[in-house]
Order: sequence, then C-alpha cells, then structure tokens
Amino acid sequence: MFSMIKARHVIGVAVSVAFLAFGTASHAADSLQGTITKVEDDGKLITVKASDGKETKIKISTKRTKMDGASDSAELKAGQAVSVTYKDGEATQLSVKAK
Repeated sequence: MFSMIKARHVIGVAVSVAFLAFGTASHAADSLQGTITKVEDDGKLITVKASDGKETKIKISTKRTKMDGASDSAELKAGQAVSVTYKDGEATQLSVKAK
C-alpha cells in the first residue's frame, strides 16, 4: 500500500515537471503595426517597418494566415499600413488598414 502511494507521488511529480518543461516552451504570439516595405514571392513573404524603424520579415501562409482587408497575399503591396499578429516568423492574422 505504501509503495503504491509512493509510486503515484513519483508519477505526479514527473508529470508536473514535464508540463513545466514543455508546457511553457511555446511562445506567445507577437504583434506589429507598421507599413509594408517589401513584398516577395507573390506576397508569401513581407517586410514590415514599425514606427520605431525596426523591419521584420513575416511569412504569409495561404492556409494558416487569416486575412482582413485583402482577399489573398497576392494583393499585398509596399506602402500598405498593416497590423500583424505572428508566431515563429509566420503571420496568424494580418489586417490591411484602409487609407
């Protein structure tokens, strides 16, 4: 009986450690507002310049990126104001701001 309780405790601790090690490994999504300065590969890769001058390259997926203000990535053009939420360099949400 005692060894069964001890075994459950050890398993519980192991699961907790695994959760902490792997559960917190995922990164939260980042967001960016700025202007598209460069469009490559038919809109599948854009460079966005933020107001602080920092440029960030962001991949656009035809399947995973939710688009607002453009029907697809081929409509993205340099000079457009955008708001982007991205994770691991790939946009999850992209909104083109109307001028």
